[in-house]
Amino acid sequence: MNIRHATNADTERLMQMTQRFVESTPAYWDLALQLERIEALIEAVLESGLILVAEVEEPQGTRQNVVAMLAIAALTHPLTGERYGEELAWWVEPEDRRSGIGDRLLDAGEQWCRDNRLTCLKMVAPVGTGIDVYYGRRGYKALETAHVKQF
Repeated sequence: MNIRHATNADTERLMQMTQRFVESTPAYWDLALQLERIEALIEAVLESGLILVAEVEEPQGTRQNVVAMLAIAALTHPLTGERYGEELAWWVEPEDRRSGIGDRLLDAGEQWCRDNRLTCLKMVAPVGTGIDVYYGRRGYKALETAHVKQF
Protein backbone atom coordinates (compact mmCIF):
# COMPACT_ATOMS: atom_id res chain seq x y z
CA MET A 1 0.00 0.00 0.00
CA ASN A 2 1.18 3.48 -0.87
CA ILE A 3 -0.02 6.80 0.60
CA ARG A 4 0.55 9.81 -1.64
CA HIS A 5 -0.72 13.30 -2.40
CA ALA A 6 -3.52 13.28 -4.94
CA THR A 7 -3.03 15.01 -8.27
CA ASN A 8 -5.38 16.33 -10.93
CA ALA A 9 -5.10 12.92 -12.61
CA ASP A 10 -6.95 11.43 -9.60
CA THR A 11 -9.99 13.72 -9.98
CA GLU A 12 -12.30 11.14 -11.57
CA ARG A 13 -11.53 8.54 -8.89
CA LEU A 14 -11.85 11.15 -6.13
CA MET A 15 -15.26 12.11 -7.49
CA GLN A 16 -16.35 8.44 -7.44
CA MET A 17 -15.23 8.00 -3.83
CA THR A 18 -16.78 11.33 -2.80
CA GLN A 19 -20.08 10.25 -4.29
CA ARG A 20 -19.94 6.99 -2.31
CA PHE A 21 -18.98 8.97 0.82
CA VAL A 22 -21.94 11.37 0.45
CA GLU A 23 -24.39 8.56 -0.33
CA SER A 24 -23.33 6.57 2.74
CA THR A 25 -23.17 9.46 5.20
CA PRO A 26 -26.42 10.40 6.96
CA ALA A 27 -24.94 13.80 7.81
CA TYR A 28 -25.77 14.94 4.30
CA TRP A 29 -29.53 14.45 4.94
CA ASP A 30 -30.42 13.67 1.34
CA LEU A 31 -28.82 16.72 -0.21
CA ALA A 32 -28.79 16.62 -3.99
CA LEU A 33 -25.33 15.61 -5.14
CA GLN A 34 -23.90 18.05 -7.68
CA LEU A 35 -20.89 16.54 -9.40
CA GLU A 36 -19.69 19.85 -10.83
CA ARG A 37 -19.51 21.28 -7.30
CA ILE A 38 -17.58 18.24 -6.09
CA GLU A 39 -15.12 18.62 -8.97
CA ALA A 40 -14.64 22.33 -8.15
CA LEU A 41 -14.09 21.48 -4.48
CA ILE A 42 -11.51 18.84 -5.37
CA GLU A 43 -9.65 21.36 -7.56
CA ALA A 44 -9.70 23.98 -4.77
CA VAL A 45 -8.45 21.56 -2.11
CA LEU A 46 -5.71 20.23 -4.39
CA GLU A 47 -4.56 23.82 -4.80
CA SER A 48 -4.68 25.04 -1.20
CA GLY A 49 -5.28 22.07 1.09
CA LEU A 50 -4.51 18.38 1.12
CA ILE A 51 -6.00 15.31 -0.47
CA LEU A 52 -4.21 12.09 0.32
CA VAL A 53 -4.96 8.82 -1.45
CA ALA A 54 -4.08 5.24 -0.61
CA GLU A 55 -3.24 2.87 -3.42
CA VAL A 56 -3.08 -0.90 -3.18
CA GLU A 57 -1.16 -3.26 -5.43
CA GLU A 58 -3.68 -5.14 -7.56
CA PRO A 59 -3.34 -7.04 -10.81
CA GLN A 60 -4.03 -4.60 -13.63
CA GLY A 61 -7.74 -4.16 -14.22
CA THR A 62 -9.07 -6.22 -11.29
CA ARG A 63 -10.27 -3.12 -9.42
CA GLN A 64 -9.42 0.49 -8.72
CA ASN A 65 -5.93 0.93 -7.25
CA VAL A 66 -6.92 4.03 -5.25
CA VAL A 67 -9.07 2.67 -2.43
CA ALA A 68 -9.10 5.50 0.13
CA MET A 69 -8.81 9.25 0.51
CA LEU A 70 -8.56 11.96 3.14
CA ALA A 71 -9.31 15.57 2.21
CA ILE A 72 -8.34 18.40 4.57
CA ALA A 73 -8.94 22.11 4.07
CA ALA A 74 -6.51 24.57 5.61
CA LEU A 75 -8.72 27.33 7.03
CA THR A 76 -8.43 30.50 9.08
CA HIS A 77 -10.71 30.54 12.12
CA PRO A 78 -13.05 33.55 11.81
CA LEU A 79 -12.83 34.46 15.52
CA THR A 80 -9.19 33.78 16.38
CA GLY A 81 -7.37 34.12 13.07
CA GLU A 82 -5.57 30.84 13.77
CA ARG A 83 -4.96 28.46 10.88
CA TYR A 84 -6.38 24.97 11.37
CA GLY A 85 -7.23 21.87 9.38
CA GLU A 86 -10.78 20.71 8.77
CA GLU A 87 -11.58 17.28 7.39
CA LEU A 88 -13.82 17.46 4.35
CA ALA A 89 -13.98 13.75 3.53
CA TRP A 90 -12.36 10.59 4.82
CA TRP A 91 -13.26 7.49 2.88
CA VAL A 92 -11.94 3.95 2.77
CA GLU A 93 -13.67 1.51 0.45
CA PRO A 94 -15.69 -0.93 2.59
CA GLU A 95 -13.66 -3.98 1.53
CA ASP A 96 -10.43 -2.23 2.64
CA ARG A 97 -11.58 -1.14 6.09
CA ARG A 98 -9.90 -2.65 9.13
CA SER A 99 -6.68 -2.96 7.13
CA GLY A 100 -4.91 0.03 8.70
CA ILE A 101 -5.33 2.22 5.62
CA GLY A 102 -7.49 4.74 7.49
CA ASP A 103 -4.94 5.00 10.30
CA ARG A 104 -2.11 5.60 7.84
CA LEU A 105 -4.10 8.28 6.02
CA LEU A 106 -4.93 10.06 9.27
CA ASP A 107 -1.31 9.82 10.46
CA ALA A 108 -0.17 11.46 7.22
CA GLY A 109 -2.91 14.11 7.44
CA GLU A 110 -1.95 14.98 11.01
CA GLN A 111 1.70 15.26 9.98
CA TRP A 112 0.76 17.57 7.11
CA CYS A 113 -1.11 19.79 9.57
CA ARG A 114 1.93 19.92 11.88
CA ASP A 115 4.28 20.59 8.93
CA ASN A 116 2.04 23.46 7.81
CA ARG A 117 1.83 24.92 11.33
CA LEU A 118 -1.91 24.40 11.65
CA THR A 119 -3.06 24.61 15.27
CA CYS A 120 -5.38 21.58 15.16
CA LEU A 121 -7.25 19.16 12.96
CA LYS A 122 -11.04 19.07 13.22
CA MET A 123 -12.52 15.69 12.33
CA VAL A 124 -16.27 15.19 11.99
CA ALA A 125 -18.46 12.09 12.13
CA PRO A 126 -22.13 11.21 11.92
CA VAL A 127 -23.87 10.66 15.25
CA GLY A 128 -24.11 7.06 16.39
CA THR A 129 -21.26 5.61 14.35
CA GLY A 130 -18.98 4.91 17.30
CA ILE A 131 -16.07 6.67 15.62
CA ASP A 132 -15.87 9.01 18.61
CA VAL A 133 -14.23 6.16 20.57
CA TYR A 134 -11.60 5.82 17.85
CA TYR A 135 -10.97 9.57 17.83
CA GLY A 136 -10.64 9.57 21.63
CA ARG A 137 -7.97 6.88 21.46
CA ARG A 138 -6.07 9.07 19.02
CA GLY A 139 -6.20 12.09 21.36
CA TYR A 140 -9.14 13.99 19.86
CA LYS A 141 -11.68 15.67 22.15
CA ALA A 142 -15.37 16.06 21.37
CA LEU A 143 -16.12 19.78 21.52
CA GLU A 144 -19.62 20.31 20.14
CA THR A 145 -22.51 18.65 18.40
CA ALA A 146 -24.28 20.11 15.39
CA HIS A 147 -28.09 20.11 15.24
CA VAL A 148 -29.80 20.38 11.88
CA LYS A 149 -33.43 21.13 11.08
CA GLN A 150 -34.53 20.41 7.55
CA PHE A 151 -37.01 22.62 5.69
